[in-house]
Parts: sequence; structure tokens; C-alpha cells
Amino acid sequence: MLDSIKQFFHGKKTLILGYGREGQSSAKLLDSIGARYTVLDPVGETIAEELLENHDIILKSPGIPRLYAKMPEQYLGKVTCQADLLVWFAEMPVIGVTGTKGKSTTSSLVYEILRALGENVTLLGNIGVPPLDVLFAENTPDVIVCELSCHQLEFMRHSPDIAVLLNVFPEHLDHYRDFDAYKAAKENIFKYQKHDDVILRPYLDNYAKVKYNSCLRGEHNYNNITTALYAVREYFRKQGKSYDENTAITVAEQFTGLPHRLELFHTDGTGREFVNDSISTIPQAVIQALSAYPDTDCLILGGMERNIPYDDLYAFLKSYSALETLILVPDTGLRIAKEMPEISARTIFTKDVRHAAEKAVQYAKKRVIFSPAAASYGFFKNFEERGDFFKTTILSLLKELK
Repeated sequence: MLDSIKQFFHGKKTLILGYGREGQSSAKLLDSIGARYTVLDPVGETIAEELLENHDIILKSPGIPRLYAKMPEQYLGKVTCQADLLVWFAEMPVIGVTGTKGKSTTSSLVYEILRALGENVTLLGNIGVPPLDVLFAENTPDVIVCELSCHQLEFMRHSPDIAVLLNVFPEHLDHYRDFDAYKAAKENIFKYQKHDDVILRPYLDNYAKVKYNSCLRGEHNYNNITTALYAVREYFRKQGKSYDENTAITVAEQFTGLPHRLELFHTDGTGREFVNDSISTIPQAVIQALSAYPDTDCLILGGMERNIPYDDLYAFLKSYSALETLILVPDTGLRIAKEMPEISARTIFTKDVRHAAEKAVQYAKKRVIFSPAAASYGFFKNFEERGDFFKTTILSLLKELK
């Protein structure tokens, strides 16, 4: 794989866009093979045409948005990314996982099952490890599980051996021309597959039900787990190996999920439950959360405004009779308060997440779910920081009440 990467960059000048985690990984790789490169960071609203003209390869980091607006169209053909190079040059099977929601849970579970079944596997990509860091691993894996975001998929021209597309909902509309452009980026995960490759799309395909008992709540998690099991089974089939379904199901049943995803992190002395679902950045995630906990009486919504539609959520809340208190947080909370038809629950508008947590502790009787249906940026570094802040604040407020 490394030899193919060296050949790809040989004699060419590369422009690295962005110098975050993946940009630094790209620079490390290019240094190691003696390739010439320039780093552009920060990347402004436009990129100088001279830079684009004088470089043969444009290596984009995932966090650089709206690239189509930053450069003339004729240069977009030079753009690639680490994920594309991984899938293109990997000498071992790659299982790619994407979806608006569920991709971290599913890719993590695929990894855990493969590991339990004795496969030499690594997990990388959007989960937090730059794809080409695999080149610096002490042990070369026999199979790679790669979580892929829309930003990684946008400029991919190769598709993984096994592609998982869990779902597609309106998301990241601040980064794309429209929903169709976002959807097209997601669909690159299977667009370039070969005839013997595998695609799994649980939102389109009806899979045979798999019997297991999971501690993860919700129909969406059932779909995630079932799809993970199918992905592993397909991997073993393609490799011509026997598949131990009983062990795979045992791993799935023992899988407790990831932080910030319907995370029941505390039950107080009165039996009230506190659930952190900070990963929720779209209205469909809130619907899934409340469906998983159908007797929730207190919900916290709101975050960064990206003008995604909330009509489905409004209709769901109108019929969700258990809800007694709806707590709204800026910025989207203000829009929700203006747009949403009247519901039976009391609606409280707060100034920030801490204020919302205070109101939740004051009013909740049975359960609080923090499921913002909005991004964290502008208020927090990411959804993890937001979720950790919410948990710490709730625990601190409850401690003060003792």
C-alpha cells in the first residue's frame, strides 16, 4: 500500500487544505515519503488561483466546508482526501460505514465483532483516526473498518469493498448547495463499487430479522446492530471463511454503545433518569430518542442554527402526550418557539445549556433527555464537549440539592 501511495505522490506538488488532525497526518505522510507539499491553513472564503494552478494534487481535510465556493470548478478534479486514497490503494478489505446517524455506533460494533472473531482489524476514519495513519501502525491489519463522514465522501472516486449506508436525512445544509448535494456525497460510498462488492442500505432493503437481546434502546439501534451483523457476515462470505454467528450475536448483545448517544448517565434518589443524547443534531434523532423512551416528560432542544427543517419533529411532539416540559436553548430554540404549533407541554426558553439544565432539574418528574436536534458549534467545540458539559452541570446541580 505504501509503495502505491509513494507512486501516486511521486514528482507532484500537493496542496494540503487545513492543518487539523488529518492535515497534520497528511504532512507527516508526505514528509515520510519525501513528497513536496504546501499547507494552507486557515482556508479562507477563496483560495488563490496561483496556488491551485501550481499544485498537482489538492489534499482536502474533512473540516474544510463549501469547497465548490472557494475555487473555480476546473480545479475540483485535483481534489482528493485521505479516505479516498485509503480505499483506492488498500491491499486489504475495507468496510466503509456512513449515514446521517448511527455510523459511529455501527462501525464500532463491526470492529468489536471482527476482533472477537479473531480478525486482525483496525478502526479509523471519522471515528477520530485519520485514514492513512494505518501506514504508521506497528502491525498491518488484515481488514479495515472506516467510518466515513459526508465531508470525507464528497470527493471520493473509489468505494469500499463493503459499503454501509445506514440512512440519509437533511443535515450539514450549511456546507452543501442543497440536500441533493449532501445525499450525493453520501452515495459516493457505493457509487464506484465493483460488481462483486457489497452494499448494505437498511433504509431501502428488508433484511431477515436477527434475534438478540441488546441493552441499546430504540428501533434505530436495532437497525444499526442488525446491519453490523450483516456487514460482518458478508465480510466472512467474501473471504471464504466460516462465520461464527453465535459469537457475533453475543458481542452485539454485550455492546453498551458510545457516549453521548442516548446515554443514561444518572438516576437520582427519586428515580429520575438523566439521558445525554448530545450527538443529536437533526430532528429525526429526537424522534428516535423519544420513541426509545416513550414516557419522557422533559426534553431539551436547541443549538446552532443551520436552517434544517423541523416540521417532522413538530408533528411528532404534537402527538407525544407524555411530554410535560419542553426546554429550548438558543439559537434554534428561538426558531422552534416561533414556528412550532402549540403543544400541551409547558415551553421554557433558556439562555444557554446550563440554564436549561437548571430548569430540567426543577421541572422533570421522570426523565430528562438532552437531545438538541442542532449542532454544537458556536457554543461548544463539538458535540462531545457539549454532552460532557451537560452531564457535569446536571450532576453538580443535583449535588447542590442534597
